[in-house]
Amino acid sequence: MISKTSKIRGWFRRSGPGHRRGVLLVVLGVVLVVVLLIVIEVWTAPGQRSSVPAPAARNALFNRTDLIYGSQIGAWDMNGGAVASNPVAFNNAKAADIRVVRFQMFDRPTDLGGTESAATFDSALATIRNLGAIPLIGLPPNSGRQLPGGREPWSYQWQQWVVQHAAAHGAVLFEMANEPDNALYGRLTAAQYFHDYWVNVPRLKAYARSLGHTIYVGGPAWAGWFPHDLADIETFLTLCRHAYYAHGRDRAWIPDFVSVHLYGGGPATGGQARIAMWGSLFDQLRVWIDAHMPHGRSIKLANSEYNYGIQANAGMTWHDQAAMTAYYNAMFAMAKAKAPDGSQRLWMMNQFCIDSNNGGLDLLNPNGTVRPAYIAFRHNSIAALSTSK
Repeated sequence: MISKTSKIRGWFRRSGPGHRRGVLLVVLGVVLVVVLLIVIEVWTAPGQRSSVPAPAARNALFNRTDLIYGSQIGAWDMNGGAVASNPVAFNNAKAADIRVVRFQMFDRPTDLGGTESAATFDSALATIRNLGAIPLIGLPPNSGRQLPGGREPWSYQWQQWVVQHAAAHGAVLFEMANEPDNALYGRLTAAQYFHDYWVNVPRLKAYARSLGHTIYVGGPAWAGWFPHDLADIETFLTLCRHAYYAHGRDRAWIPDFVSVHLYGGGPATGGQARIAMWGSLFDQLRVWIDAHMPHGRSIKLANSEYNYGIQANAGMTWHDQAAMTAYYNAMFAMAKAKAPDGSQRLWMMNQFCIDSNNGGLDLLNPNGTVRPAYIAFRHNSIAALSTSK
C-alpha cells in the first residue's frame, strides 16, 4: 500500500511550478498568522501589556453618555458608610441606578504608617461594585489634612498604593487630587497643580501598566467654575500640551478628562442662570480643547462634585420636592446638552453625596430612607435606562 506521504510527494512533483508556489504561499501565510496570534497573546498577558490602551476598551468607557448619573461616598466613610452597612440605604442607593461613584482615601494606609487598613479600603470598593457602579478613585491629596505638615501628608508612595489596590479591584478611573485651588486645600495655582501633582500622572500610569493594568486619570477637580476659572483650566492644559511634546508625544501627559466642581444653582445660590452659565463655560472650554490640545476630541469634560449649595440661606428648600426636582432637572439638562462639536456636553457628573453628610447634602436620610433630592435624582437616572450601561 502506498502511504499518504508518498501520494502527496507524487502529486507535488506532478504539479506545475505556479501551483506549487501558490501552495507554499498559503502555507507560509498560515504560519505567519499563527505566529502573530502567539505574539499578541504574549504581549497582552498580565504584566506585559502595551503602553497604549486598547482603543476598543477605552472607547467603550469614554463613549458612554450615562455616567452623568453619578454620586459619591464621603472619604471619611472609609468602609463605604451607611450604604455599606444599612440594607435600607443600600437598596435605595441601588434602586437609583447610580452609574459611577466617586471615592477618596481619608487616611494613609497602615502599610505606610497610617491608620486605614487595606481591608477597609477594599470594603468601600466592594460596596461601589455591589451597587453596580464604576468607581472613580481620588488620588491624594484630597483635603487640607493631606497637605505637607498635615495630619496625613500625601506622598507618591501613597498614590501608588491607591492605584495598586484600586486597580486590583477593577478600578480604571482616577482623579488627581481634590480642589487644589480651594483655600482649605492649599490654594494652588494651575501651574502649581501641574508641577506639584500632575507630573506624577505619567509615572502612575506606567506603574499601573507594570502591574498589568490600564488606568485613566483626570483632573484638576477645580473648586470653582466661573469665568475666571476658565483661564486657570486653560493654563493647566497648556502645560500638559507642552509636556506632551517635550516627552515625545506621550499621551500620558494629556488628561483623559477635565474636572471641575459646581455648587449653587438653587433659588438662593444663582438659580437657573448660574446653571446656564456653567453650561456656557463648558462649551467655551470644549472649543478651546478641540482647537489647542493634542487628542482634543478624546478629552472628556466632567463635573466630579456638585450639589444645590451649602449656604445657610438655602434654608428648608432641601425638603421642598418642587425645588429639588427643578434643580436636578436643570442640572441633567445642562449636562446632556450638545456641545459645539456635537458631543454630549458632559461625560460624567457626581452628586455629593449618597449618605455621608447625616442628611444635609445627601440623597438619603441617616436611616437610609429617601429625601426629595433622591426622588429627583432617581427620576432622571431611571428615565435614562434606555442608554446602555
